[in-house]
Amino acid sequence: MQTLFDEWEFSHQKVSYCMYIIARDKTLSYPSLSNSVISDFRFGPPGTGKTLLAKAVAAETSANFLPVSIPDLIKGEVGESEKAIANAFRIAARSSPCVIFLDELETVFGLRDESGTLGKKMISQLFLELDALTARQLPVIILAATNNPEMIDRTILRPGRLDRIVYVRPPLREERLHILHLLSVRTRFSNEVDFDDIARNTENYTGADLKALTQRAGLLALKRCKEGGNAEQMAISQSDLLRALALVRPSISKKDILRYEKFRQLSL
Repeated sequence: MQTLFDEWEFSHQKVSYCMYIIARDKTLSYPSLSNSVISDFRFGPPGTGKTLLAKAVAAETSANFLPVSIPDLIKGEVGESEKAIANAFRIAARSSPCVIFLDELETVFGLRDESGTLGKKMISQLFLELDALTARQLPVIILAATNNPEMIDRTILRPGRLDRIVYVRPPLREERLHILHLLSVRTRFSNEVDFDDIARNTENYTGADLKALTQRAGLLALKRCKEGGNAEQMAISQSDLLRALALVRPSISKKDILRYEKFRQLSL
C-alpha cells in the first residue's frame, strides 16, 4: 500500500484497535472500493481515534491515504485557498483508489454566517470538488472529521455531500479492556494487574486517555522500583495503575458527552 506526503507507522496494535472500532458499528464498514465516491463526516471527542480510523480504512481498502490539514489550505493571496482545495482533490483523483482525510473541518468550513467571505468561497469550492468527483465516479473515499460538529455548516452534511454522519464515541467498558490489552503488548505489567477492574473504573476515558494512564503508571512504577533498588525488574503493578487513575482524569466531561449525543440525535 502506498501513502502520500507522509510516512506513518501503522503498528499491529493501531490496526487492531481501529478494526475493533469499525467492527462495532456497521455504518463504519466499507466494501472494497469500486468506481464510486463515498463521503463520511465523523465527529466525536479528541482522542477517540478519528485519524487512526481514516488510516485503517485506507489499509482495509488498499487505497492511498491523503491527509489534508484544513488550516494549511488557508492562503494569503486571493484565490489561492480555492486553488489549494482543488489541488488536493486533483491529487486524490489521480491517485485513486484513495482516501482523502479532511481534519479539523470546522476551522474553515464552519457556519456560513460566521465564516466570512473566504470561508464561503472555500465552502463553495469544496462543493464543486465533491460534485466533480461524484460525476467522474472515481474510487475515492472522503472522510472529514471534527471535534466541534455544531460549528459545521449544515449544507455540507446534505445528501450527495458529506452525508454519512458517524459518531465516534468514547470506548465502552469492553472496548476499554481491549485497548488496555493492546497497550500491554509493548509495556511490562505484573501478573497481578486486573485490566477488567481498570476498564470498569475508566468511564469516559478515550483511547488517548488510557495511553496517558498507562504512561503515568509506568513513571510511578519506575520511581517505585528505583527507590527499592530494583529498577531493572520494573513492571507496572495494580497499585501503580490505581495511583495513576487519581492523577489522570478523562479529557472529556459528561457535559461534552451530552453535547455530542444531542448532535447525533439531531442528525438521525
